[in-house]
Amino acid sequence: MGLLCHHFNHTLNVSLCCLQLRKDYEDDKQRAVSRALAQAQRDADSTRRQTEERCKDELAEEIKKVVQKHKAEISATKKKQWVRSSQLYHSL
Repeated sequence: MGLLCHHFNHTLNVSLCCLQLRKDYEDDKQRAVSRALAQAQRDADSTRRQTEERCKDELAEEIKKVVQKHKAEISATKKKQWVRSSQLYHSL
């Protein structure tokens, strides 16, 4: 009876040890997955911020170009109007 109890206790201890090892493994795996997901989220956020900043800069540059073009067109129109007004004035 003693040998059977000892064998049973040993088997139970081994089973408990295996269960604990499995739990530790699953806990470690979950922590690794959580860390990887957190890092992926940080990377995605960083990429998004960089993309937004680049788009903001590109948009600001495009606005500058449009404003410059608009000013040049206004200036050209005013010159044409002035020339026409001068021609009309001198033709009178």
